[in-house]
Amino acid sequence: MVNSSRPVPEILLPDNLVELNERKSMMMAPVISYVAILMSVGFIGNSLVLYVYWFKTSRKAERTFIMTLAILDIINCLLVMPFEMFDLTHQYTFDSVSTCKTMRVLEYSVILASGFVLVSVSFDRYFNICKTFSEFSPRKAKVIGIVCAIIATVLGLPAFHFAGIKETYIESTNLTGYECSMLQAGPLEEHLLKAFYFCLATIFLLCIVVLSFIYSLIGIRIRKWLINRKLMQQQSTPSVRTHRIMSIDDDHRESNNSEHSPSGSARNSTTRTSVISIRTAIIFFSVTAVFIISFLPHITVRFLQLLHMGFNGNSELVYNFIVRSYLINSAANPFVYTILNSRFRGKLKDTFRRCFRRSRCFV
Repeated sequence: MVNSSRPVPEILLPDNLVELNERKSMMMAPVISYVAILMSVGFIGNSLVLYVYWFKTSRKAERTFIMTLAILDIINCLLVMPFEMFDLTHQYTFDSVSTCKTMRVLEYSVILASGFVLVSVSFDRYFNICKTFSEFSPRKAKVIGIVCAIIATVLGLPAFHFAGIKETYIESTNLTGYECSMLQAGPLEEHLLKAFYFCLATIFLLCIVVLSFIYSLIGIRIRKWLINRKLMQQQSTPSVRTHRIMSIDDDHRESNNSEHSPSGSARNSTTRTSVISIRTAIIFFSVTAVFIISFLPHITVRFLQLLHMGFNGNSELVYNFIVRSYLINSAANPFVYTILNSRFRGKLKDTFRRCFRRSRCFV
């Protein structure tokens, strides 16, 4: 299959090309089903996340960040994934230049915005755990989310220039198909497109470095806290308890009062706050790990494609699966919250119970 990168202003599609496109769509049926499942699961899951955190939780920075990620994932499910399905069913008959350009920009913007929000979350968790429970305010978290979206859109705008309708000569059929692709009209365009993907990869790697460094510091602090807590428990006896008011920044205060003294209450309160902070950090770390793992195959395949080391025709189905790996992230986050966040899980169960009771009332 030989590609020509000349944009096509107006396309007249012959009947036999439409039939060929239908056969191509049948071949892509597994990928289309895969995207459809991710879209359905992601939309339902993130809608539940948005509902629970909008009405059922306290107004804190972590709530704002989770809702921001859920909104970005819903955008992915409502706009990007349907576009990907449309693209897969119009491999030879894609004829809308504006749709192609707009959706490619949105695609990259949503990915970048999610990454930037996760980096911001890591800083929030660092201040919360390593700086004595200090954290961003909900207002500051909202501003950070908006700034992340603006920066991501600016960085994704070059896709509007590169995306377009590409002619594809189909061997043995004497037909020319039209697909939505990243155009390479000549050596200069190819170098510019490589530079665009190189910038995306650099941003991705920088985010990984920053996230790894910050979560390493958080992990060290959590480990030290757990060790100190274990030592404190070992030093306790049934008759006399030595109370240490411990915080994450290693400030220790000792007390020989009874277990029900004000200092004992302070100790229990501090310990409970520490445990909640650690659990929240683990949840966000897991969400970050899922994002990195899901996006890595996509950016790798794009680079191999630019280096002319892409998949051959026999591996086209595999290629279409891998290049859309980043979509997994939008469907996975609700499962992370459900598995790791007992409070979210409990509030979700309460929501389902109320819905079930109401449905029974109408029967």
